[in-house]
This record gives sequence, C-alpha cells and structure tokens, in this order.
Amino acid sequence: MGSVDAVREIMRNNTHLAAAKRFLTEDFGAAGTTGVWSAHHLNPVRTRCPSCARLTDRAQSGDLCGCGQPLPQMPQYW
Repeated sequence: MGSVDAVREIMRNNTHLAAAKRFLTEDFGAAGTTGVWSAHHLNPVRTRCPSCARLTDRAQSGDLCGCGQPLPQMPQYW
C-alpha cells in the first residue's frame, strides 16, 4: 500500500467487502480491530559491532564500524 487512495480502493473491493461483512456480522472470532497504520518516521537499521559494541547505521557506514572492524552480516529479512 502506498497511499490513502490505495486503501480506499481496496475497501471497495468485493473480496474485502465480503470479508468485512463476515467479520462484523457473523460469529467470526471473539474480538478484533481494524485500521490503517502509517509510519510517522523510520529510524535506520543499526548493527552492533562485535569488537567495540557500538551500534552503527549501516546506511552511513557500509560494512565497517567506525572502529574499522567489519560488521556482522545482516539477516535476510532486513
């Protein structure tokens, strides 16, 4: 989802409408919530250096810590 307009478009989609109706009118779950979340701001991913323990912003430093030592590989999900 990239915009509020995209969210509005999905809300008019027949599949979404059917799911919303089921959620709101049938015995489908004991509780729940809906909403649209928007990031206010995202902080950088920081990696802890195994040599000096400093947290380093990889977007600024690349693969090396400020102390000159290589940073660990990033997990695949980042």
